Parts: sequence; structure tokens; C-alpha cells
Amino acid sequence: MPITTTFVTTPAMVLRSYRACARRGYIQRLVITIGLLVVGGGMCAAGLAGVRGVAPFGAALMLWGAGFFLLRERSVRRQLAPYLAGEREVTVTMTDTEYRTQGADRSTSRTWTTFRSVSRVGDFWVLRVSPQMAMGLPVAALNEQQTAAFLELLRDKGLDRTMSPLAADTAIGGLRMRPGWVPFVTVLPWTVALFVFLRLGMGYIWPVSLGVPALYTVYAWVTTARSVRRRTAAELAARSAVSEDSAA
Repeated sequence: MPITTTFVTTPAMVLRSYRACARRGYIQRLVITIGLLVVGGGMCAAGLAGVRGVAPFGAALMLWGAGFFLLRERSVRRQLAPYLAGEREVTVTMTDTEYRTQGADRSTSRTWTTFRSVSRVGDFWVLRVSPQMAMGLPVAALNEQQTAAFLELLRDKGLDRTMSPLAADTAIGGLRMRPGWVPFVTVLPWTVALFVFLRLGMGYIWPVSLGVPALYTVYAWVTTARSVRRRTAAELAARSAVSEDSAA
């Protein structure tokens, strides 16, 4: 039996939906921006305290951090401009074979085989097509009965992940640990080594010897976490395939 629901989107809801669908990239931009602002602010403070030559570099870092985030947000809003003009009524229909959306000026239809996974992120169900593409469905758009039917449909299609990469264990050197701890174990020693080299080996001033490792930590943590999650997801998919073959 098809599941059909109609809801009204607002500009704020569209932006929240985008951030849910692109959550990883959005958080990365926030982390990088905050890191640049903090390091740049520290350098500016050091310049005001009398350390020469660091204030201009600190100000440049702060401007770079703010501009990096604002320019990306401007690009996103330009892409979403048709959906930010005002309220829009959207009808979603889910059948055993496809997921359809119908709006005032656009309609889409995708078979369930095109989706890689479905997960809840905040107030939205995120239907993932690829790492860069996803569709958001407000949780509130489905009533209790529709939600139960939706989850049952996901289980039938193999899209309901009972074990996510965030809940799985991974191994480094034979030691089992949560993926969230992996960046700390792999990145922190290099951060400390870089700080010691810049401060004691090269004799750089404190803002530089602290700022460069801080930027490296942000970048390395984000890239390591992404790599671990991808690898863990691949391992879980392989385990699932083996289990299904064994059951068959």
C-alpha cells in the first residue's frame, strides 16, 4: 500500500534539510572556520601584546576563515534559491518500487535501488543516493502509522541500517576501538611532534608553533574520520553480504 504525505516547506526548513543531507561537509566547514578564527585571534592578541610580525598574519587567517564559510554559504543559497523564495507544497509518495516527490514546479521519481542508505539526522530522514547527493524528508511529515510503514519498507529494501559505522568497532594494530577515537590515536602524536619541532627545533614564536599544529589537527582529524567511516561502512556491507549468503 503506497505511503502518501503532503507538507509545506519554508526557507528555514529547506536550509535545515540541506544541512542534514550535507551534515559532514557542513560540520567540516564549521570546524575549519572556527579553527582559523581561534588561531588568527590568538595571533592578533600576541601582536597587541608586543610580538612583532604576527598580527597581520593573524588578521589574514581570521578573514580567510570567515570568508571561507560565508562564500560557501552564499553558493549554497544560490543553488537553493528556487526553494527559498517562499513556502512550497510538496507531496511525497512511496510505493514498493519507487520514491516520488511532486512540487509546484518540479517532480522527481527514483527507484529504491538508487538509494544507498536511509538514516535519521535531526528532524529529517536522509535518503542517501551518493556521498554528495541525498534527499531529505521531514520526520514530522509522517504520522505514527506512516512512520511504522516507512521503516518496514526500509527493512524490506535493506536500507535500514541496524548497525551504523559510528556504532561499529575498527582495529588499529590489533586494538579494537570506536571509529570516533581513531583520529585522536593517529593524529595526536603527529600534532605533538610538529609542535615540538616548530617550537624547540626551529625556535618559532608561540602563536606560530601552536597555530600550525592546530590547523594540521583540524585537517587531519576531519580526513581521518572520513576515511575510517568509509572503511568501516565497507566492512559492514561486506559482513552483511556474507551473512545473507550464509542464510541463503
